[in-house]
Amino acid sequence: ARARCALLPAKTQLVSNLDVYSNVALPMRYHHGADEATIRMSVMGILERLGLERYASYRPVHLTADQHRFVGLARAACSKPDLFILEDPYEGLNDTQAERAAEIFRELLDKGTGLLVALTQSYSERLATLPNCRVQTLELVSTGSQPLTGGSI
Repeated sequence: ARARCALLPAKTQLVSNLDVYSNVALPMRYHHGADEATIRMSVMGILERLGLERYASYRPVHLTADQHRFVGLARAACSKPDLFILEDPYEGLNDTQAERAAEIFRELLDKGTGLLVALTQSYSERLATLPNCRVQTLELVSTGSQPLTGGSI
């Protein structure tokens, strides 16, 4: 089941001793056992679409926060998930970058990928532009002594 899901957490966690290319290729190698030609085509294709192809040999330490975010998006999208779980997908992105991310989300939706989005900020208006998007506010229950705040999906 894990191989069929992709996660883009709010704080993208890239492997620091791998370059951008290897970080994006990681789930394809680990979960799917794809051949190197397929991996190269997928990885370079998504990096080009996100404007990151020149950073393929860079280590994460040399990237900006928004570049980290896009590398995480590229890594998750390359695995061709059935379900894509996104946490604050537009956080830290300007309008142009947010639109570029939304294009990837639309493509995933067109290919039948389900998107589950958790927001702590109010970006629901951006999500509403995605096809067949339904935004619903959830009231979360508290666990123990730590109350959880409400969010939107």
